[in-house]
Amino acid sequence: MTYSLAPQIDQSATSEPAFKQVQQKQLYSVTELVLTKHCTDDAMIVLPMIAHLSNNSDRWLTWIISTPIDKQLLESFGINTSKLRLIHVDKQQDQKWLITEALKNGTSHCVIANPEMINSSDVKFFQKSAQQGHCHGLLISYR
Repeated sequence: MTYSLAPQIDQSATSEPAFKQVQQKQLYSVTELVLTKHCTDDAMIVLPMIAHLSNNSDRWLTWIISTPIDKQLLESFGINTSKLRLIHVDKQQDQKWLITEALKNGTSHCVIANPEMINSSDVKFFQKSAQQGHCHGLLISYR
């Protein structure tokens, strides 16, 4: 007698187009990364992730930031600055709109942002925009 731990899938009940739609929706998502305000090494956490993202796609990596960042610092972490689009935001009220537009326009494979005040409905809206633009989102916040 043999036992299988793998789930049995009824092939007749699975339609391939529906399966692909579910698979596609799962591919594009928004992730929240919460760091402590007292973290002195946040660059050591965030910049290697951004380096990985900047080197793994033909599309843009878009980073929406409120403060300038040194290009040499980015390159020292291995960030491909030729694939990085930095968008500086002066007004916080414009930030949510920019995140939404960057996620849904389809030119970026990932949009990174540090929104100051977001709620769960904002995240759901960003998620829909990410699916529309076939894009990932990374929201970095500090608490």
